[in-house]
Amino acid sequence: MLLTQGLAQAEDDVENSRDTIIVTGINDNKVSTGTKTDTPLMATPQSITIIDREELTRRNVQSINDALGYVAGVSTNQRGAMATRYDQLVLRGFSPGLYLDGMRLIAGPYSTPQIDFNRVDHIDVVKGPASVLYGNSTPGGLVNLTSKMPEATAFGRLEGQAGNYDTFRMTGDVNQPLDSEGRLKARIVGGWQKGDNLAQGTFSERWHFSPMLTFSPDAATSLTLIATYQHTPHGGGYSGTPAAGTVLPNPNGTLPRNMNTGDPGYERYDHKAKSIAAFFRHDFNDYLSVASNARFQNNKLSYRQIYTGGFATTGTGANRNSDYSIITRGGGGADEDFDTLTLDNHLNAKFATGFIQHNLLVGVDYQRISGENVQQFNT
Repeated sequence: MLLTQGLAQAEDDVENSRDTIIVTGINDNKVSTGTKTDTPLMATPQSITIIDREELTRRNVQSINDALGYVAGVSTNQRGAMATRYDQLVLRGFSPGLYLDGMRLIAGPYSTPQIDFNRVDHIDVVKGPASVLYGNSTPGGLVNLTSKMPEATAFGRLEGQAGNYDTFRMTGDVNQPLDSEGRLKARIVGGWQKGDNLAQGTFSERWHFSPMLTFSPDAATSLTLIATYQHTPHGGGYSGTPAAGTVLPNPNGTLPRNMNTGDPGYERYDHKAKSIAAFFRHDFNDYLSVASNARFQNNKLSYRQIYTGGFATTGTGANRNSDYSIITRGGGGADEDFDTLTLDNHLNAKFATGFIQHNLLVGVDYQRISGENVQQFNT
């Protein structure tokens, strides 16, 4: 009996001495990307992952690949972390559609827009088909970036960063209400970044500037205009290195990690993107609202690249062989100039039939792209 009482007392002491663990999470009650309405996330019949501004800042995210590295069902950096000029990822086995403020980002084959994350407020990842709301999208889902918008409180932020590989980054974000009633608000975000890449002789550089203006004559109406200029004069390296000599054995030895199989004297990546967007919303009452969004964007690109074709081989079939000493290469490039126009208009009505509540969305989506693409390839 005495032994039993001692064990019980010891167990009570251990239980009472346990530390309290506090778990901090993010509670996103509503997201418009899944339904284009204010439907609560719990009531949205879609798998959606939200990455808010706080998390983007905490992780110092600078690209979609950085942001989605921990999202289930997403595989990032499909060409390796060295190739940063494009957002190459897979969502549930498919290349997802990329959207900005609910409108698809489209351009030429090589001038695909890449949004600087200093102007991004949050990201929504919609997993699974969503063509009912977003038109031509892949079965895997889509990734929607939401821009920063003017806010009611004045603030300013200027940041500088420096790191290895001669990396430097400057960003600014200034927000200012322009009248005492809060009807007119302005915001400007901008930045510059530059840094060497792993491949010898390659580096990346980007400038961006985005002024914004919101006019709200009353609580039910708002119009926001966003203009953006982004220039990427250098896009970093894009050539790869062969597997034999890096991750696989090579009888001639190990290849350097910073080996550049391209030609810095020939390669070029100069991308200029300009856009202007308008976002209008009006609530007629608590049950009926209309939204109309539009964006015009121009993308110009001058692009030259050397590609690696692997090691040269001799013979064919079973006699095919290589001494892993000569790397084959090919070259290519493009000069592009594309204009794109995207429109997204929808009407949202809430009503009831008996005890059943309805949230009806009716809209039209329009996309148009025109321009020229001159490509060249050589060996």
